[in-house]
Amino acid sequence: MSALSNKANLAGSTAGWLVFGVRNSTWRVVGTEYRRDPERLNGLKKQVSDGTGPSLTLRSIRVFDRPNGRVIIFEIPPAPQGIPISWKGHFYSRAGESLEPLSIEKQDAIRQESSMLDWTGQTLEDASVDDLSPKALAVAREAFTQRNSARIPRKEIEGWDDDQVLTHVGLETKHGLTRAAILLLGKPESAYILNPLMAELT
Repeated sequence: MSALSNKANLAGSTAGWLVFGVRNSTWRVVGTEYRRDPERLNGLKKQVSDGTGPSLTLRSIRVFDRPNGRVIIFEIPPAPQGIPISWKGHFYSRAGESLEPLSIEKQDAIRQESSMLDWTGQTLEDASVDDLSPKALAVAREAFTQRNSARIPRKEIEGWDDDQVLTHVGLETKHGLTRAAILLLGKPESAYILNPLMAELT
């Protein structure tokens, strides 16, 4: 779990995959008897969660009955940005078919990802203009108008809707409002949108 999760992160993949019942060298289905009981198989999710740090579990477990035998495919999420995943206190990676310790260089590469992300520039799927303070929006509009008075007529800016203003000031993209929009212009009750960092707006 640790090895595949860390490798998926470093490779920029959306998931790592572990397959039982298929021969690696030929991709021939040979079948597996691993945890035939569905309850025991699903119990693996808790076992993985308990053994990884920080806690991470299998995204899905898929079982296929083929003519040549049973195949199980485990979908493993990549390590989160900036956080390598350990198994019982040790960090692992994959080198071909081999399991090996995750090198210090690779651990650092994962940890440095968090510093490369512009957290405030990321968009929020659940945020909308309704989560912003009308008063703060008006102040932002006026500030933009004054700063750009030499190139954009005031009447033109006054004709823009809120989304257009937010786009021009860099607080909204085609994917939605950014975290910066909530931080700078959000209503106090909109702070929950910024979870899990639990930001407090003042």
